[in-house]
Amino acid sequence: MDIVINWTGVQVLQFVIAVLLPLVVGLVTTRITSSGVKAVLLLFLSALTALLTTWLNAAQQDIPFDLGAAIFAFLATFLVGVAVQFGFWKPVGATAKVQDTLITASPTPLNPDVDTSGEGSDPSSSYGEL
Repeated sequence: MDIVINWTGVQVLQFVIAVLLPLVVGLVTTRITSSGVKAVLLLFLSALTALLTTWLNAAQQDIPFDLGAAIFAFLATFLVGVAVQFGFWKPVGATAKVQDTLITASPTPLNPDVDTSGEGSDPSSSYGEL
């Protein structure tokens, strides 16, 4: 009995993309974006990735496009993305760092007379320090 592992380059690429998708979601969202919006975005990107990689795999191997394989790849990509987000990226702080890079949310003060710049505030009242 022979045991083989027959992974294509496209399947490995899809796995790598699935691991990185939560960071992509972090790049295009902010910390104040609801988790529901982030989940839907990850769902959409997972579906897009699965469709494109399954199509690319079929084109490279000159075989018909397999919709069942695309659906399975979509589910696997989404589950890997969620697992990596909560099991690795979030605990090490990578998601928070990525969310601070491209898009920043600047909250508009409700009262324009209140200084929200942080200048002149008491540094001992910072919430992020221990």
